[in-house]
Formats: sequence, C-alpha cells, structure tokens
Amino acid sequence: MIVHETLAEIYGCTRLLEDGEALKRLAREAVVSQGATVVGASEVHYVPHGLTIALFLAESHIILTTWPELGLLLVDVMLCNPAMDCCRVLDRIQEAVAPQGSRVDHHVPRALARTPHAATTWPHAAEAAVQLGCPPLSATPTSPPQGGRSHAGPSDTQTRPLPP
Repeated sequence: MIVHETLAEIYGCTRLLEDGEALKRLAREAVVSQGATVVGASEVHYVPHGLTIALFLAESHIILTTWPELGLLLVDVMLCNPAMDCCRVLDRIQEAVAPQGSRVDHHVPRALARTPHAATTWPHAAEAAVQLGCPPLSATPTSPPQGGRSHAGPSDTQTRPLPP
C-alpha cells in the first residue's frame, strides 16, 4: 500500500510563529477540515525562540516547527487515508501564517510493506503514487505553478545498512 507524506517549507511567515496555542489550533482545524481525527498532541518551546508542535492523528500525524528569526515554518503532514489531501491542509496553514509568502512542497510516497524489495516491486506503486497527487519522479523542482509554490521531486532514497 502507498500512503502520502508532504514536507513543506513555508517562507515569509509574518505571524503566529511564537504562539503555540494558535498554531496548535490552526493545525487541528486544517487536518480536521480533511476529515482527520486528532488523538493526541505535544509541544516543545526552544530557547531563545521557536517551537515544535506535533498532532497525532488516527490517520498519522502533522508536525510544525518554527524558525521565527527566519520567518520560516516547516510542516510534515502524513495522511494514510487517500481521500484526504495534504496540500489542502498546507494551503490552510499557509493562508494563516504567510498569506503573501511562498511554499515549497516535497511529496513523498511511502510504501507500506514488510521489506524494501516488496515496496519497490508492488505492481501498481507508481500509479498509486500519482493518484495520491505525487508528481512524477524528478531530480529537480518544477517551476512554481502559482503563488510562489513549487513542488520538488521525491527524495533520493535508498536502503542503507546501519553503521557498525
């Protein structure tokens, strides 16, 4: 089975990056708008500034990490229900924190299998990834389609043994 994860960098954030409660509320509203169920949450504040918020979902997770000094928000959204759209979640978050900013999305199809070989030989993996909204394999980002957003190709991933 293929599930979809999107990692996003949201640049030009002008508000909320130091407000943990507001960001948690925003993340909750964004995932619930796609039908997700929040089952837990955690929040960490850093010194001198910045924070990470994780919402645990019945369908997986959303994690927000802020760099207020850079006006940057990093977001990791993974939704295991193919009817849910990670990009719509990210759209809602960007509208709230960086309405005039830009965003780079990295779409990562995740193959759920017992072994890496099984995941890469699954007969319909490529088709399933496309249905989930993942762009075709590409080593370089494509031109931003609108509003400064660009979609980078999947990560260069390979199976590596653990070091001794």
